[in-house]
Amino acid sequence: MSTSHTSPSSERHHEHQHVRGEFHMARQEDLRLIQGKGHFTADTHYDDQLHMYVIRSMHAHALIKKLNLEAVKSAPGVVCVLTADDLAAHGGHELPHPVSLTSPAGVAQHVNKMPLLAKDRVRFVGQPIAFVVAKTAFEAQNASELQTSSLKSSKRLPPCKKPSSLERPCSLKTHQAMFLWTSSLETEPKWRLLLQAPLL
Repeated sequence: MSTSHTSPSSERHHEHQHVRGEFHMARQEDLRLIQGKGHFTADTHYDDQLHMYVIRSMHAHALIKKLNLEAVKSAPGVVCVLTADDLAAHGGHELPHPVSLTSPAGVAQHVNKMPLLAKDRVRFVGQPIAFVVAKTAFEAQNASELQTSSLKSSKRLPPCKKPSSLERPCSLKTHQAMFLWTSSLETEPKWRLLLQAPLL
């Protein structure tokens, strides 16, 4: 019984391929991955390394009434627990917006910046609420499961059931300072066509 083996040198030798007259760069990582020699972020370890677990919102839209993190802070292996207030106290800022545009009419883009951690309101499922830093990843995740938070679900707030109601003040708006989107550029009220649509 014979077996074949492809050496790294042979992999480099076939790094270029011509397929149907087109030039393609061959994949370079396959050999080490199928041989179990891949190296990932979780494979990197340093002395005194700490691990962080993110506590995230389970609600699409809710008000944060209270965060009870005392049990998390006292859990084994936990070094610290960070909230939005902690980040602000240390000079933390919102995430920068990657695009800034101006319309041909000179209208500036309306931007709602994304906070690193939610403070008073969560706006999507999975939005980060707190960071749990511990000596091991296992301890960080275990500690995060001890948290209890009091969130007022947006289902209890008066909903906007029709597109036309978006023209009026509505408590269900994800971003109170804007009409529809987290980042919008209005050159003319074309968005009103949405309000006339029979189905969205």
